[in-house]
Amino acid sequence: MDFDCLINNFEGYGDKFNEYDDSVKLYLDRDNLKYGGTWIFYGDGLWVQHSQDPLQSSNSVEEAKGTWECDGDEQFIIKWGQKIYSSETGEWTKGTSNQGTSEPLPSTTEPQELVLDPVFSCLEKYYNAIGRKIYSSIPKYISIYTKSKKSIWVFGKDNSWVQYNLDTKKIIYRGKWECNGNSNFRITSTDGDKYDSTTGKWVTVETPEQIQSDIIQPDITQPDGKLPDEMQSTPTTPSGQKCPPITDSTITKQFEDESSLLKYPYDRNYRYKKIGGDWFAKNIINKKVFNITKCGYITSVEKLNKEFPTESK
Repeated sequence: MDFDCLINNFEGYGDKFNEYDDSVKLYLDRDNLKYGGTWIFYGDGLWVQHSQDPLQSSNSVEEAKGTWECDGDEQFIIKWGQKIYSSETGEWTKGTSNQGTSEPLPSTTEPQELVLDPVFSCLEKYYNAIGRKIYSSIPKYISIYTKSKKSIWVFGKDNSWVQYNLDTKKIIYRGKWECNGNSNFRITSTDGDKYDSTTGKWVTVETPEQIQSDIIQPDITQPDGKLPDEMQSTPTTPSGQKCPPITDSTITKQFEDESSLLKYPYDRNYRYKKIGGDWFAKNIINKKVFNITKCGYITSVEKLNKEFPTESK
């Protein structure tokens, strides 16, 4: 069995793990831990939970045994008795699986009543106050569904933050979070956008130069850490060129369904559409739409024409 989905998931969240010829071992945080110290995923689909690393301690106890399988490129599920674990939600739920043991999860290992690390106290108070459920399977992370239920926000004990798209099974934004008083928090994305829980809004301060630099820029976290050759040059525009957002509703309506828009490889901020010979870009954070052809973003237009040749005819 291929371990790629496990490795992609663990690397995406910064988890500690070891890869062997026939297995992958995930090390779990022991702070307030409600289940074993290691999860071992074997190539034949076997999953085993140990109280400690069996290679490091002779006192390690095999606490559970079941099966695992990939769920897309970056997620997985575990089946244990009548329980199913999904890495998407970080939750154990009741299922109909007869694989693994037939006994229910022991109360000491079932993640029901959460005991969160004190570092998450402001998040816990905020979300409890507004009636939003917090999910946590590994104590160094907590997860919250976005209002659309299409993504989750994952907050790390190390103050890392990511937004994970449940449809594409990809991390689409990264950043840092911090408490803002006892019951509020702030997020700063790697793009510089800021979220404040006191207002519930993202703030993006964009100048024409910033819009220009954001369009068609690769994600710096792509696997090889290098820019593709065609991405080396910076888009150019006439000096002092203004690029006002589109206000014509007959155009902006065509951008409401973001799933119908084009995504340029490694571009985290914009989605694209060609209308009447002009290329338009929608900022998926602040929802503004720009006519980048009329704004003179020549390099961006050339790259779009190259990437999407059928749209250029």
